[in-house]
Amino acid sequence: MAKPVLHYGKWRIRYVDHHGVRRSQVFDSKQEASEALIENRYRRLQVKRNGGRGLIEGKTGHDVCDYWIQNKVPLKRSGYEDKSIIENHLRPSFGRLKLTLITVQEIDQYKTLKLSTLHPKTLHNHLTLLISMMNLAKELNWVEAVPKIKKPKCSILDSEYSYLKNNNEVKSFLSSALSFGENVHMLYATALYTGMREGELAGLCTLM
Repeated sequence: MAKPVLHYGKWRIRYVDHHGVRRSQVFDSKQEASEALIENRYRRLQVKRNGGRGLIEGKTGHDVCDYWIQNKVPLKRSGYEDKSIIENHLRPSFGRLKLTLITVQEIDQYKTLKLSTLHPKTLHNHLTLLISMMNLAKELNWVEAVPKIKKPKCSILDSEYSYLKNNNEVKSFLSSALSFGENVHMLYATALYTGMREGELAGLCTLM
């Protein structure tokens, strides 16, 4: 069995997977790399023992994208968001690939590319959906394992709300509320001066 090799501060492994495809992966630690090799060896033995029966071969990213849009999107309130992410981002990047070739390396390349144009929270949402789609592919027996996908950390401060930072912004906010009527102005003024945090109140402005 091949051994992990130190590669630019990380550990790289090269091996032939249980489908006979030559692959290369990079891990943060030698232990992770060694565990991946052991897992691959176990899969090859399992496939050899059962003759490869059970796994549906040849499925691609297009297949899981189509399945998700046809069967999952109609059941979700935010299904249109899933469809937009799939058609504009995930399908162009992963659709042509066989599911067995959607690896950590491919996903890391996707993250690097998208971080140059997308907010980390948006990329976080993309990867969350990709994880769900790959888990579905596993349930459908289209792939035996789902790659470990690390999502970018997002702080609460990354929220897209506009917070009220000073008295001038409070006055401007209440002035805008007044333009919607006396009752609206009274509602927001009461909320402001009875303890509601200004940042939370700002999040309600979309209702106006």
